[in-house]
Amino acid sequence: MTLFLDTYEAKNKSKYLKITESRFDKNTKQSKRSSIFLFKEDLDKLKKTLEEIEL
Repeated sequence: MTLFLDTYEAKNKSKYLKITESRFDKNTKQSKRSSIFLFKEDLDKLKKTLEEIEL
């Protein structure tokens, strides 16, 4: 698995983070990608949630 973190700016000047996971499927020999988008105002919510996780 590989993760990519990219920052962008939307047309309305709002900044956001794109997190993309890339996985190689050994059966099909193809790469599969999934992405999520987080806007600046959502990053504090994500940070708070991550801090609550106990491993």
